[in-house]
Amino acid sequence: LNFNLEDVFTIASLFSLQLNIKQVANKHQDIIRRKYKQLVYKDDYGNTISKDFDNEILYFHKNVINNDENIIKSISLYVRPCVFRNLYISTKKTAPNVDEEIIKANINKRTDIIIETITNFMVSDIINNLKFDEFEKNNVDQESLDHYEYEKFCETELKKAGWEANVTKKGADQGVDIVATMNKFMIVVQCKKYTNPIGNKAVQEVISGKQYYEANGGIVVSNIPYTKSALQLASISGIKLLHHEQLISLKADNFKIICSP
Repeated sequence: LNFNLEDVFTIASLFSLQLNIKQVANKHQDIIRRKYKQLVYKDDYGNTISKDFDNEILYFHKNVINNDENIIKSISLYVRPCVFRNLYISTKKTAPNVDEEIIKANINKRTDIIIETITNFMVSDIINNLKFDEFEKNNVDQESLDHYEYEKFCETELKKAGWEANVTKKGADQGVDIVATMNKFMIVVQCKKYTNPIGNKAVQEVISGKQYYEANGGIVVSNIPYTKSALQLASISGIKLLHHEQLISLKADNFKIICSP
């Protein structure tokens, strides 16, 4: 194989872009995996339904990948000039008499499309290599747990994170499933294992439970996302909304900062 310097530079620029995209994806891999678990499911026929997760990755691409400074720099300084130059050379060979400005305008549009196609492929390939199946095997199958088992699972996760956590006695819990303390900092926890997004009611229950127990903070923990209204109510009332996989990293010091007025 014979490569000239321009070919080498093109290959190097694409490799650099791929590396930058991979670094950003790896930085957010825990969130991406959690979104996968929340949004991908099997229908009654055994088909894997991933439409919502695919939309999440499109959002990630548009708002995270495309806004990363290193990726922007890699595209503008290296990838784009390489693609533009190669298109320009091939166009001049096939249409040498076309007006220069028309050629450049056309090439600019084609360059944008090619770069978008390249980055789409790279993002898709990197996301697929996050090994979701392996991630699933290494975790408890929360979908098979009933509500009480789910509460015990959340209690165990909090204990792993260093909390003294206890599931409350049913009938006298005031809407609180778990009470946990760390360094004299108390939180009340509402556990919701549902199939539909969690709404305002869960947040309201934690607000009441926090007052009843005179706790420092309150959280709702679930296996699925929350509604927009629940997120808004939680934001103004200092309630934290979590996926159960976030419990393992929940610390009192971080929680105090989040819940401070």
